[in-house]
Amino acid sequence: TFQQNKEAQKTVSKNEKELEKNKTDKEYKIKEKKDKKEKSHHDNRGNKHHENKSHSNNKKH
Repeated sequence: TFQQNKEAQKTVSKNEKELEKNKTDKEYKIKEKKDKKEKSHHDNRGNKHHENKSHSNNKKH
């Protein structure tokens, strides 16, 4: 039983490491997405006559 617990402990810590990694990846992706959105919003402001078109396109995505 002691041996089993040891194995289980190992598995748990492995899973936790995976979870941590996934969480970090997710946060990174979200940040990246946000940055992209802000950047494109910035570009839109530059081309005033394009703005309405761009905004209606963004809603679809």
